[in-house]
Amino acid sequence: MRCAIAALAGPDGDAAAAWLSDYAGTVPRSGSAAEDAFAAAQALIRYQLRVRDDPAACAETARLAYPNVGNDLKRLGWLAVWRCRCLHRAGRPDELLPVLDALLARAEESRAARPGNSSGADELLDAHELAADVLVHERLHPARAEQELRLVLDAAPGRHWAHYLLARLLRSDPDRREEARRAIARAGELAPANVLYRRMAGELR
Repeated sequence: MRCAIAALAGPDGDAAAAWLSDYAGTVPRSGSAAEDAFAAAQALIRYQLRVRDDPAACAETARLAYPNVGNDLKRLGWLAVWRCRCLHRAGRPDELLPVLDALLARAEESRAARPGNSSGADELLDAHELAADVLVHERLHPARAEQELRLVLDAAPGRHWAHYLLARLLRSDPDRREEARRAIARAGELAPANVLYRRMAGELR
């Protein structure tokens, strides 16, 4: 499998991609096999989008890889981000919200299965923040993006990335530039070493 991933960078990239496509779609029977299947899906998705410029194939690979990651919300989130990115580039933006809603539903189920466990609540907030991240960067559904960010920040005001996303979302609206300034200022207070936050703060002055 690792040889096939390495081969993506060479003249046999398409043949390696075909092999990885079959491998990434198999249901693993062990923990190590699951690791390999996810690595295969990651490499194939990047190859399909960045090298072959085939966002539809990329989105399908991400969809087929879902069963391989079980209830691992971090990996489900990674697949959701790339699937949404590829769907948008494939001219299918209407399909993004169902993908994100499915991720949020899985995160809510995981939290409900562990009442009183703070990690479940944190993972749910991570999923909401990730959904907002996708919508902000893909410039889709701004009202929904702001709704997700407000939910996250109401529950956890110390999440600096959420403040940054809010600033990025609001900065294009002349009537809300001051809100954007406050949001990026708060992000900078929480993570003063972050160059990205300092750059945006300078742009919004």
